[in-house]
Amino acid sequence: MLLYMAILDKKERLWIEYSHSKSTAVREELIMEYVSLVKLVAGRLAIYLGANVEYDDLVSYGIFGLIDAIDKFDYGKGIKFETYASLRIRGSILDQIRKMDWIPRSVRQKQKSITEASKKLEALKGPNYSDADMAKELGISEEEYDTWMQQTNVTNISSLDDFMEQGNDVKAPAYHGTGVNPENRILKEELKTQLTEALSMLTEKEKTVVLLYYYEDLTLKEISRVMEVSESRISQLHSKALTAELESRAEIQYEIYAKAVNIEAKTMIDIAGKQIIPAIIKYTTTLATSISAVKAACDADVSVQTELLTEVSDLLSETKVALSKLEEVTEKGAAMEEGRDQAVYYRDTVKTAMDELRAPVDKLEMLVDKSMWPMPSYGDLMFEV
Repeated sequence: MLLYMAILDKKERLWIEYSHSKSTAVREELIMEYVSLVKLVAGRLAIYLGANVEYDDLVSYGIFGLIDAIDKFDYGKGIKFETYASLRIRGSILDQIRKMDWIPRSVRQKQKSITEASKKLEALKGPNYSDADMAKELGISEEEYDTWMQQTNVTNISSLDDFMEQGNDVKAPAYHGTGVNPENRILKEELKTQLTEALSMLTEKEKTVVLLYYYEDLTLKEISRVMEVSESRISQLHSKALTAELESRAEIQYEIYAKAVNIEAKTMIDIAGKQIIPAIIKYTTTLATSISAVKAACDADVSVQTELLTEVSDLLSETKVALSKLEEVTEKGAAMEEGRDQAVYYRDTVKTAMDELRAPVDKLEMLVDKSMWPMPSYGDLMFEV
């Protein structure tokens, strides 16, 4: 315990010194202190990549992410460096792997064949088919099937990228410099939380793999012995579990996005219909009355007022048309089934209609008398003028 506290004290001293001096020597010491975190992240990714990439290469890629994290980390904000850095490290490794573009076409074809065979067997036998069934369906031996599974593990990297990198600005708990070694639990706790939400969508076998792997700390080989199936089958079940989690999270994000745009659209409809259009009508009426009064009083030139009235009236008409369109598409979007199609509709159709309504309203704000405009202007919001 004393040794562990000494290590923490050293890290804290290094961070304090580096935050003030930005010394290259101190940065190198910090790198050495957190190399274990790079190895942890690289080891986790190596599970997916198997023999396709050397573990030492993954560590090398991760070091760049660690250096980037150290350079950008603000110790004074009191957040946990380990959580912040783990995202940078994983991102760096995945970026380098993508740049390599090393997945052969033959491997991608094997992955496609495995996926199609898996769907066919599930339809015929349910989720409890064996490796022998898969090999027979693919027309290869079980040994060849094991080799295929090892090779195709690498094709999960795209999904893994989406799954692991949820943004570089994730808020982390405050770093107090105490507690159990965080480097040994960062990824475990993070994945536990995210995968728990998807457990209900998994088959019993997939659920068992997730629980044994993420909660009981068993390796894929140990799980294969417990469940009495091959390690390649366990790897496949694990990949399917991650895929299910990704799909469930995607559906949630689609729903959140659609609801957010729907709220914005309805708010815009309410403001335009109940405040802006009535205010513009009042302004045009006042302006028209003013023009008539001036004409009756004298033979003055009222072309400027008339031109303004015409322009405002045209924009008012344009606003009403755009409002009607936004009401129509928003109602249609709300009636759609929740999911990707609805989210895409809100992005491509509803937001476009919102922009079309905003355009004439923005122009009207520049023309209508400030005292009659029902909302704070951009100038009010930005400069308090």
